[in-house]
Amino acid sequence: MKKVWISVAIIMFLGVMGYGIFLNVSKADIMDFVIKDSDVVGISKSNDKDILELNERIKDYMKTKMPKEYEKAKGSMELEKYIKQTLVVHEFQKIEDIKSAKDIQLAIILDSGELYSVALTQLDKFFDKDGNSYILKDEYIESLFQQNNVTEIYKKELKNIKIYMRPYKGYFVLTLSKDYLDKYINLVKKGETNKRMLDKIKTEGNKYVYYIVDANKIYNSYKKYIPENNYITDLDFATIYSKYIKAKDSIVFSMKLNGKGDIFKLLSTNKLNNRNLETSISDNELYLANNSFSNLIKYILNDIKKYKGTDYLSVLDLFTGGKGENLLDSVGNEMILKADTEKNISAVLDLNSKDGLERVFKNLGLLPQNGKYIISNKMNVKFDKAGKLILNDYKIKNNSIKLENNTFLYSNIDLSKLMPQFKMKNSSYKIAGISDGNSIELKFSFNVKAFFDILDLASTLENNNKSNMIDSKKINKEEANASEKK
Repeated sequence: MKKVWISVAIIMFLGVMGYGIFLNVSKADIMDFVIKDSDVVGISKSNDKDILELNERIKDYMKTKMPKEYEKAKGSMELEKYIKQTLVVHEFQKIEDIKSAKDIQLAIILDSGELYSVALTQLDKFFDKDGNSYILKDEYIESLFQQNNVTEIYKKELKNIKIYMRPYKGYFVLTLSKDYLDKYINLVKKGETNKRMLDKIKTEGNKYVYYIVDANKIYNSYKKYIPENNYITDLDFATIYSKYIKAKDSIVFSMKLNGKGDIFKLLSTNKLNNRNLETSISDNELYLANNSFSNLIKYILNDIKKYKGTDYLSVLDLFTGGKGENLLDSVGNEMILKADTEKNISAVLDLNSKDGLERVFKNLGLLPQNGKYIISNKMNVKFDKAGKLILNDYKIKNNSIKLENNTFLYSNIDLSKLMPQFKMKNSSYKIAGISDGNSIELKFSFNVKAFFDILDLASTLENNNKSNMIDSKKINKEEANASEKK
């Protein structure tokens, strides 16, 4: 009899193992869920070793410094342990067709990897059964709101949201309505995918989180409502991504728009071979560059003349005593702005020639005093030996900095210098704008420790506000009591 029970146990074990293997082997490719009419696709990878370590650091920080928030977010964190990868797919729809959250044609596909069969046994913990589908329990929806810092206002707006789920082909598919859950899975069953979107996904590489927007589809749908212009004549894809670079312990956020039109060319620096001011950039300064500031300004002024009728180039002619365009041609292609305070601004502008500006100063009756032209009691300019225009005694430096190719905007914001009273040690935040003539990209990067410093600062400011409110109420109460006694 004992041998019979052992045999039964072995058969049951093999059956469970076989079922688990079958579920994982019969999984569809997650990209099969990128349906034909999708216009937004997002992918989040949480099974990367470096990302897992980063998430643990964030959780440890919350547990220590934000215990209340950590407790409220524990529900969604518990759910996350079963998720290795997340795919978000939005099916194209007109904004006017969205009357409430349940009208949004959005699907979220959760990939549990090898834990899929285990996750199936835990569904009752997170979901309530609803026919052939499931509904996420309210406490987990609230936990998701808490973890993603949804404000009280939005919580009231979203309190009636229901999240429906159905296991399908080795994944968990979630939507905001049961009707769309049925519709979406039927679309996946048809096997018609968005080839253009899939080709774009292949180029994105190893990003932690990224979203791809088919801007062309959206642009063409609303093109008839957009006034005719040359700034944007066509759009391709817009991409948004975040990436963790372990070697630098830093996080990079990027937003990139690909397309055609004058705006892409006007901001481009793809023909700027020499950067004369690159090494002079210091913390808390704004660096700007362009293929031709002259052409950029002329384009804007001509556009103003076209639509508003005002001819500012002719106004420039009056100041220069000649062609205003010649003055603009003397302007170089780089500048740096520094603002210690709103009243203490200095700058440097690279010049092709100083002759045009000298002629303007002469026409205005300005003569150099000790090498400087005094514009007002708060503004003076001069030309350095290299012919650069210096505003308010900006000091040229020699730093070891190398900008990324095609950078048109750059700044390294150091909050420890801007707000020394808070004694932040890791507070450097880099902002960069990049354009090659076919795309515009904005990047924001920072050290992970700087992220924790910002959270500490936010917590300090919040506590100070609460303390000030308590003190204010106490003072008002004391004044009211004193008034009553009188």
